[in-house]
Amino acid sequence: MSSRNLHEKPFTEETNTKLSIFEGYAKEWLPVFVMSNKKVCICDFFAGTGYDVVGVPGSPIRILQQICGQIGNIFQRKTFVHVIFNELDRQKYNSLCEKCNDFCEKNPELQRAIQANLVKMDIINDNFEKAFENNLYEIQNSPALVYLDQNGVKYLSEQYLTQLVNSEKIDFLYFVSSSYYLRFGTTEEFQKNIAFDIEKLKNIDYKRCHIELVKELNLKIPSTSRVRLYPFTIKKNTNIYGIVFGASHPLGVEKFLRVAWKKNPVNGLANFDIDDDELKSGQLDLFGHIERTKIEKFQMDLENKVKTKVLKTNKDVYFHTLMQGHIPEHSQECLKKMKQKGIISYSTRTPYISYDKICKEKKIIEYVVLGY
Repeated sequence: MSSRNLHEKPFTEETNTKLSIFEGYAKEWLPVFVMSNKKVCICDFFAGTGYDVVGVPGSPIRILQQICGQIGNIFQRKTFVHVIFNELDRQKYNSLCEKCNDFCEKNPELQRAIQANLVKMDIINDNFEKAFENNLYEIQNSPALVYLDQNGVKYLSEQYLTQLVNSEKIDFLYFVSSSYYLRFGTTEEFQKNIAFDIEKLKNIDYKRCHIELVKELNLKIPSTSRVRLYPFTIKKNTNIYGIVFGASHPLGVEKFLRVAWKKNPVNGLANFDIDDDELKSGQLDLFGHIERTKIEKFQMDLENKVKTKVLKTNKDVYFHTLMQGHIPEHSQECLKKMKQKGIISYSTRTPYISYDKICKEKKIIEYVVLGY
């Protein structure tokens, strides 16, 4: 598969979507771990040049920008932040070094953190296999955020996926050209990385191929792991790409889902209306059935599960919400309406669907089903 130089032209709208999701998650991730750990690590294994040709920041500069926003907390907590940027192409690597050094010179507080040995920036010029192997111990033994912004699909392999999910301290974001699997998935090159039932993938709606790919990847995660993968589809012309987010911690999952739903409040799943939700919400299909949006379907299913006591507590609902790819507000809205209608009651003013209430404060409440 020939690689394209994404830095020869201005970043496309789709590339900026991907970068904004990467950046949005880093912005959510970094303060949480800086404030609660002595060491954190951020790796970008396909870093590029730092900027595109018109000066739009790429992922490494966006990472440094987010670190600058946490300098006060880094000094206060004495947290060591290790940043690793890798770029194979020698010309791009030289540009990356220059751009990162320029950025540091223009940000004296970041320079001060580097001089105080609180921030360390390593820029390396290796192929991915070597860079990953050499830094695997580092990212597996401290809270780590890992970006794998590859061209194509080569490194979305069982070998690397297994090593990432073996450590529950790692949150990672893969970029993958999902529609390539439909075109070339039966070839030896693809099958030796991750073997899929390509015929099964070919039978699904083409625009949902990234979602189905992530479902298949979830099946390959060892049952002993708590890591779960979540998709965000990016469509460019006729091609389907996507982000694969992986994490074990519920707060990490919630924060990624918030970034995704902020990017697309209609479905939280793609950079376009992947399920035609904007045409639904009360409309009738050809058979006279009311069509529901993704949020409406989720809330109807949630109401039924609470009524039938499949989900009994705020903890049950919270984890169910995340597993279904939704954010707590979607559940809260549903539960509040159920209480207003006299379907359920609960002892608190709100339904208590939040990470802080459930996982930090351990405030577990039960939803009592009334007559309906």
